Amino acid sequence: MICPKCGCEYRAGFQECSDCRVPLIESVPAGSERSHDVQLVTAFESADPALIALARSVLDSAEIPFMTTGEGIQDLFGWGRMPGGFNVVAGPVTFQVNEEDLEEAKALLEGLQASEEDGLENDSLPEEDA
Repeated sequence: MICPKCGCEYRAGFQECSDCRVPLIESVPAGSERSHDVQLVTAFESADPALIALARSVLDSAEIPFMTTGEGIQDLFGWGRMPGGFNVVAGPVTFQVNEEDLEEAKALLEGLQASEEDGLENDSLPEEDA
């Protein structure tokens, strides 16, 4: 038994998908098999905890599935995060989305990327003499 909406497989005896709440079918109609191959690409990178939380919120609100890399390892090392939220050992947190969602994700996260770049520019400006 297969859910026609999400493609989950069930043992005989089940009549309805527990997630989608639609009736199950015996098999997928020919030519309509869904591909479960996912090609992950990077949509956003940041070491700023505030921008990481905002990016997570934006992608969740848009219902764009994503995964992050480097988030859990940021504070594992004894040095923790350096000023600006960056850990020299772990690097930034990377948000990855399915290739087909990349354009939409980048468009939604464009303002955050600009904030990240502005922050880096302001950090690198030389201080004025008093």
